[in-house]
Amino acid sequence: MPNTTSLRAVALNALRWIALLPVALAGALLAMFLCLKLNQFSFGAMGVADGRYFTVVSAGVVTGAAFVYLGTLIAPSGGRWIPWLLAVLCVLYLGMGIVPLAHAGRWLDLVTSAALAVSGLATAWALTQVAGASDVREREGAPLNRADRDA
Repeated sequence: MPNTTSLRAVALNALRWIALLPVALAGALLAMFLCLKLNQFSFGAMGVADGRYFTVVSAGVVTGAAFVYLGTLIAPSGGRWIPWLLAVLCVLYLGMGIVPLAHAGRWLDLVTSAALAVSGLATAWALTQVAGASDVREREGAPLNRADRDA
């Protein structure tokens, strides 16, 4: 009789890999929608007639960061390459849109795509820096924070 615990772990691991991109994309789209709605509410309440530039570009920033962060969170293994892979997907999204958006004169959409790519790269860098610092400290046996060091 096979070990059901290991089969369950393998199945759960496979499901997390399969769900990685759809969940990251759905979460990023939800974050973008919430950002657009909250910015629309805040600009309308302040009486700003046309806050669409800030609203759309900030939605791009939130979307890129949410995509990389949620994808890294869903991934079953904590490899340092996962946030960078997701950030490269953000950059590829920008790369696919540069020529059509520029040709159509849709500069705001091009800037929003660039903001999405830059925020994805920044999030990947931040996640690898945080993960890298704690991994190195744990391997060397050094205390993780000042309170542990002083004790």
